[in-house]
Amino acid sequence: MLKVDMMRQKKLFIKTLEIGKKCLGNRHPWIATNISNLASCYKSQNKIDQAESLYSEALTLYRKLLDESHPSLTEALNNLGMLYINKKNMWKQKSY
Repeated sequence: MLKVDMMRQKKLFIKTLEIGKKCLGNRHPWIATNISNLASCYKSQNKIDQAESLYSEALTLYRKLLDESHPSLTEALNNLGMLYINKKNMWKQKSY
């Protein structure tokens, strides 16, 4: 993907998240999904620290709002886990 396209993608995700927060507030599953989408954008740009922070934020929000067996929560765990694999940090000493 071209750098220009990645910048547009990031701006769109940020704008979507801003609008969503105005409409739904900060505590809604849709907000967590869009935080995760923004994290994926950062991951595709190799901005791993930003992606990790956002994936963790999405996971925390899902945990507050959804049952532990909800598919969105398991997807959030998977996204963070895959990031750690890509980061070659499979043994990170953090409890989730």
